[in-house]
Amino acid sequence: MSISCPYSHIPYSTWRLDVFRTLFQSPKKAHRRTYARTRRPNHSTCRRSYSDSQSPAPRERVLDAPNDAHTRSSTTSGKSGEDAGPTPPFNPYSVAGLQTVKDLLAELQAVSKKVHHGNTDKKSGTDFKSVVIEPPTEPGRKRKTYKRIALDASTDCGPSISKSPVVRWAEKAEKRRTQEKIHPSYHHIRGLKNNPWAEILASPIRACQGSGARLPVDLLLDLAYVKSPKDEKVYLLPARLADLDALDAKMTTELRASLRHPPPVAPQLEQCSKEDESTGKDDTAETTSQDNTAETTSQDNTAETTSQDNTAETTSQDDTRSGSRRPPLPQSRLFFNHTFLTHISDTVTQPPKKRTSKSPSPTGRESVPGEVSKLVHFEAREAFSTAQHYLQNKRRFVSGHSGPSDKPSTDPGKGAFSLNKLQWQVELPSRVVAIMRQRILVALSALAESESAAKIQGLPERPSGVVPLPFPRHGLLNGDELRLQWSTAAVNHSTPTEIANPTSKIRRVGSKSRAAEETTAGEAIPSTSGSHSKHAPSPPAAPTEMTYQRLGHHEWLPGSIFLHIGASDLSSLVSSSSSSSSSSSSSLPALPTDNPLIPPMLPVMDTYRFPVFSLNRLFSHRPVPSTVQHTDELNELLSRPIFQPGQPHGETDNLLFVRSLQGPARAVIEEVWRLWRYLGGQNMAVSFFATDGM
Repeated sequence: MSISCPYSHIPYSTWRLDVFRTLFQSPKKAHRRTYARTRRPNHSTCRRSYSDSQSPAPRERVLDAPNDAHTRSSTTSGKSGEDAGPTPPFNPYSVAGLQTVKDLLAELQAVSKKVHHGNTDKKSGTDFKSVVIEPPTEPGRKRKTYKRIALDASTDCGPSISKSPVVRWAEKAEKRRTQEKIHPSYHHIRGLKNNPWAEILASPIRACQGSGARLPVDLLLDLAYVKSPKDEKVYLLPARLADLDALDAKMTTELRASLRHPPPVAPQLEQCSKEDESTGKDDTAETTSQDNTAETTSQDNTAETTSQDNTAETTSQDDTRSGSRRPPLPQSRLFFNHTFLTHISDTVTQPPKKRTSKSPSPTGRESVPGEVSKLVHFEAREAFSTAQHYLQNKRRFVSGHSGPSDKPSTDPGKGAFSLNKLQWQVELPSRVVAIMRQRILVALSALAESESAAKIQGLPERPSGVVPLPFPRHGLLNGDELRLQWSTAAVNHSTPTEIANPTSKIRRVGSKSRAAEETTAGEAIPSTSGSHSKHAPSPPAAPTEMTYQRLGHHEWLPGSIFLHIGASDLSSLVSSSSSSSSSSSSSLPALPTDNPLIPPMLPVMDTYRFPVFSLNRLFSHRPVPSTVQHTDELNELLSRPIFQPGQPHGETDNLLFVRSLQGPARAVIEEVWRLWRYLGGQNMAVSFFATDGM
């Protein structure tokens, strides 16, 4: 080892060997070696010589003894008559050094007791504040003698062994591991809670089996074994992504949770953030803990659908939580990208051979034997090999102990599965696009049904998850688009006190103090009283512009998106809006132009900026054309009144402002972002592979 002693500058291995040797010697003979540095002029390195001779044991340990190293060095210099070099530094591992440290500790303990009991010594009447430590007579020379204090016989247990630096490092590492981690509260994560990219980066890091790169698990596609009913072959397919029932159950569970515990308004957000900051717990965990056991288990379980039997549902959920039925782990994970999956398909497939092609593939390619198994995780391959080895030995044991009258099995290993026979679907990249489009349609359908039911039932505390808006002419929203929905909700679902002061729910969203906000709210009411008296049947006036901008995250929720409905080119519409906004002085920072995953952005009040996704472009990707069923279902969903603007206009382009709320709205945002990333963002129309070889 290259660790050096901080005192004598010796190698760690030499110091450790000296410590081990003292363990097997008597207390009277156990003396450490004293290392001395030899001086050689004009030499690049310094050799350390040490003496193995041991000095005789002192007669009384209470006597003052000079430094052992200094005594030997002076004796050697006297005998040889040559200069032995400078005085060696203080060595705490020598006998004199250990005794000096013990004496110093004893003196410090005696002084600390006196100082602890009082500033004045009762016996001598000495004031410890007036004690002055006299400096040595010769400041340039170190003191060679020290005051000795007699030790008891009980303390004479041999030389003390110093602690190794490696042990100290291990103890420090153990302390760091045992320290409790501070979990972030809502006050810390509220700015990133609705950020899809922040959630992706916060997911666990896993390895892509196709490239070997370690990425967040939300950027990977989980694959599992699926047996085809047609040819009885086992394929590697995204079974979890294709499970639409699980998606529907997840949206239903989140929607029920949001109905029982609606999202708090600004004052409640402030109070929750303060409570969470003091307790260190998340707001969702606190609200969930207030429910009973049956409601809590029904919220957390995403595998169960809308069952009416609460007893059976609670029992099954308890079994799942106890670990008796764990969900199967994915057998492989691949980077979730259309271009990458196309490259994997070209790697693990080949044109069919004429000799072995009994049933030719409709795609013109077949899986290469043994290549698809390389995409399986090594732990899954090891577990499969162990199970296969056990079954093979079991068959051999049964066949060896079977009697002569027993009928031997024709082919015991005929139905056994082998990883070398694992298949890959050539059209998997296109099938993934179709699956994700179907997931978007399912989420949009659930969003339309939930919003329609909320309007019919007149739920007072449930905010709207989607707001249809006309496409802005100049490509810039001034923030007045949501005032109508906000004021209508205040009239229909608020008490008279709340209607009289529409800004009572809005507080501390901006950077102003509470007193300044109350003053602004008080000034906003008289300013709107005149317009309200002129139009009596109209709803109460909306808050002023400054008050509405402080509304901020309450209405224009971070993480929300715009969905463009129409056949017009979205890039041309947004480019014209960006050119008009760039001409004026904008406070928003410029976006990078070399990142294709950044979608077109639409500014709001020159304060917020939300992404805009074109449904027409997502459902008409050129390499993967949309099916007639998906197109008809999308047109039927968009024609519903819940997705149409309230004020009719002659333009064909509309916008759907999908807010980041729990339930179907959050599912729509996640699925749209996922399809956008899979298709390559702005490069979805670019094909990196030739289609003639597919």
